[in-house]
Amino acid sequence: MGFFTDLYLIYIFKVITRWTKFRGSRSWDTNEATVTATPNKTPATLGYPTLEIPYKYRVNGELYTGLHEEPFLLLDSLNTFAARFTEGDRLVIRIKPDCPGISTVLEADQIASRNELRMAKHALNPPYNQSL
Repeated sequence: MGFFTDLYLIYIFKVITRWTKFRGSRSWDTNEATVTATPNKTPATLGYPTLEIPYKYRVNGELYTGLHEEPFLLLDSLNTFAARFTEGDRLVIRIKPDCPGISTVLEADQIASRNELRMAKHALNPPYNQSL
């Protein structure tokens, strides 16, 4: 039982560390980034697998790169999440004010972005209405 407790503690530590680093990021400006390679699945080194998504973005014409690291408890969850990202895909990032080299990826931004795309496609191709 101690082994599993250790795994959860390591996972919680990783999540809290990430949260502390990027707290307040919901108020940062958004920008569009491009996934630069297939996401890398790192092995469960410390008991949990991690997905790394490399991306690039520009601010005032200057090129920056970022690496989103997402820890998972279950490999199935990691694989489902990874399937959403391929090289060349666009994603929404948050950029720290006055420090454009620091960025993060928020799940809520990705969901909102996908919903906007669906709505735009729907507006261009409305469903056929047979009612008179």
